[in-house]
Amino acid sequence: MTNTRIGRKRRMAFIYKDNKKHQKRPKIKLTESVVQSIICNDKDHQKRYDVMVPRCMTQIDNEADILAIRKSGFCDEFEIKLTRADFLNDRKKVIQHRRPDFDDKQDLDWFMNPKELAPYQKLKLEALSAGDMVVNNFWYVLKEGIASVDDLPSYAGLIYVDNTGLLKVIKHPDRLHSRKLSFEQRYKFASYLNDRFWRYREQLAK
Repeated sequence: MTNTRIGRKRRMAFIYKDNKKHQKRPKIKLTESVVQSIICNDKDHQKRYDVMVPRCMTQIDNEADILAIRKSGFCDEFEIKLTRADFLNDRKKVIQHRRPDFDDKQDLDWFMNPKELAPYQKLKLEALSAGDMVVNNFWYVLKEGIASVDDLPSYAGLIYVDNTGLLKVIKHPDRLHSRKLSFEQRYKFASYLNDRFWRYREQLAK
């Protein structure tokens, strides 16, 4: 084969690769579960986190859309919002205030006997800012266009997801505190995935 033909083939290969880069991504319907899958399947996230648990109860009155546990023992919460109204409503979310090192029984006692054991409540965003919750880093994952960095608490990170499912990191979060998850906490959160998997298998078998 002549050098001219080889050179032409190489040029065609580069043109093909370049065209693939510029192909339009198809639009998709964004739902919370779709965005959870996009975040958990992102290659950078899979490198950064050991475990990512969707719809994870971090305490008895807070469900994280995704709780992601780092190899270091730190953990991140991802809060997904696809409409501006839902994003604004998140500012009103209240949790029972308690010490972050409470075990499961103490946590349940706080929730069941609020007048005796939880003398006051806190807005979730205030509790995060004060380091009262288990998560070390807090991210908003927003449909592109519904809010800007200026609308967020100063400590929150921001990721945009567009209508093709592409993620764009706009701002990294500030660390809320330096407490690491204990082995027991990591095991408990990871076990949620195990339970969910077997419930899903049972549903498929029906």
